[in-house]
Amino acid sequence: MTTCDPKRRRRIRVVPPPPPGIRRGTGWMMRHPERLGDEEHEQYAAILVHCPELKALHAHVRGFAEILQSRSGQHLKDWITATRTTGLEKDWDAVAQGLSTHNSSSDDQIVQVEYHFGVRFPQDYRDFLSTTGSLSRFVPPADHSLVIDALDELIGINETGEFQKRFPGAVVIGGDGSRELLAYDFRQDTPSLVTLDVSAEDWPSAIHQAASLSALLDQFPETGWKWDDTNPTNS
Repeated sequence: MTTCDPKRRRRIRVVPPPPPGIRRGTGWMMRHPERLGDEEHEQYAAILVHCPELKALHAHVRGFAEILQSRSGQHLKDWITATRTTGLEKDWDAVAQGLSTHNSSSDDQIVQVEYHFGVRFPQDYRDFLSTTGSLSRFVPPADHSLVIDALDELIGINETGEFQKRFPGAVVIGGDGSRELLAYDFRQDTPSLVTLDVSAEDWPSAIHQAASLSALLDQFPETGWKWDDTNPTNS
């Protein structure tokens, strides 16, 4: 019978996992903190604790994101001073205006587009166009992409896709930024919002999304896009 010499026992060395790479760390920094998973949040927080320079950079990135989201261009000078950013002063007025205003539309512009399509847009959509103007972002927690096109893009988008020929009574106003098109169904007295596949040729493929734009914006953070037609439109 042999015995193991304690002096010759092998030591097991625990190798820690490699630190996150530059690409992953940059991705965490550029995403909204609420969209990070628990493990990602812990790893990112650990990086910031051990690197004061990255922690300061993170604060600057989040500060600029807040300016963009809140359209508060009046705070840009403070951000520039804090980050020592150069180059923006050359077109300061244009930069500040771009960060302070929305791409909104006047009532006359809305009427002109309505006349082109031969429709009257629902009031909540008209209000959206005259205030917010357009939208393009991922919406948490559903994390689906929602795009609502600017008014001055509607005619070109609809004519290029020949959507009125393929879907008589439809006016495309946005989508998911990929294959799904968000459109009003003006075959109805009260037009609802549906999605149409970009390659579809007729109405039976339409999927009901919401009775109005207000309803869609209210439900979208939780439901995202609906992929099954639970409220079919008229074919």
